[in-house]
Amino acid sequence: MYQSSEGMSSSNYSKTVVYVGREGEGIIGAIAISDCLRHDAESTVNRLQQKGINTILLSGDREEAVATIANKVGIESEFINASMTPQQKSEVISSLQAEGHRVAMVGDGINDAPSLALADVGIAIQNEAQENAASDVASIILLGNRLAQVVDALDLSRATMNKVYQNLSWAIAYNVVAIPIAAGALLPQYDFAMTPSLSGGLMALSSIFVVSNSLLLQLHRSETESNR
Repeated sequence: MYQSSEGMSSSNYSKTVVYVGREGEGIIGAIAISDCLRHDAESTVNRLQQKGINTILLSGDREEAVATIANKVGIESEFINASMTPQQKSEVISSLQAEGHRVAMVGDGINDAPSLALADVGIAIQNEAQENAASDVASIILLGNRLAQVVDALDLSRATMNKVYQNLSWAIAYNVVAIPIAAGALLPQYDFAMTPSLSGGLMALSSIFVVSNSLLLQLHRSETESNR
């Protein structure tokens, strides 16, 4: 039994063909196999591209089969890499990182494990009832087996970092203003000095603001949830 692209009809040319043979008789049949495209694959790629994220397809399958999938989801031919071994996938990621790109790798199988471990962010998609090698090395594990969660995870991470920057900016601004006042900067000109109780109260209010601002992250809704 072996894979080949010879002798295929045009309808099967985009599929992986496995020839079945019997000793002494040669080839006795062929099986054409194709991957079933996830229902949310095209919309996920489109959302990523709208956010300015370049999408590259790395696959161990034949070039014709990979090109068919890429065409359906909207990935340009220059970003298609077919017939790749796990090592070759890792080399592509290393090359992108050497060019200064931050790389997120999405995978769901053992062949993707080396690339997931090497990428800046490894995202493993797994069924709730099944664990695999990809999940062991990934930075993010998405349950539910839905590609749309990839974009949702990126959106949530960006929203989280925005909250971090907001809280950091508030803390810096608060201390730049409050510390000189607490040290008596306004006392000579305005005869104003902060008492310990006032200083403690303002510090508590600042902490409440930071915590409340962080809790607002719970109101974040992904595009997938908003469209339901």
